[in-house]
Amino acid sequence: MEMELLNTQQSTRTRLQARLRGHKSDLEKLKRDLKRASSRVSGPTDREELLAGTNGTDLDSASMDQRARLLTGTETLADSSRRLQDSHRIALETGN
Repeated sequence: MEMELLNTQQSTRTRLQARLRGHKSDLEKLKRDLKRASSRVSGPTDREELLAGTNGTDLDSASMDQRARLLTGTETLADSSRRLQDSHRIALETGN
């Protein structure tokens, strides 16, 4: 991706480099969050408890909050990936 930026105009390059740094930072943060969240779930019983709640009841508020944050993180990661792909495509089109 960085190689494509070298072939762009300076004004465009600066803007795209800033966006790329932001996307990389977001991606690294989301990877850390995902790793941290996945390390907390040690086995299928923990996962089942998280999804089913205790004794088959609804999820408690802490579990719901964690689930909501994980879903938000997943959506942010998908959006960041899409924007990175768009930036890459634009950089390739600009270079040609």
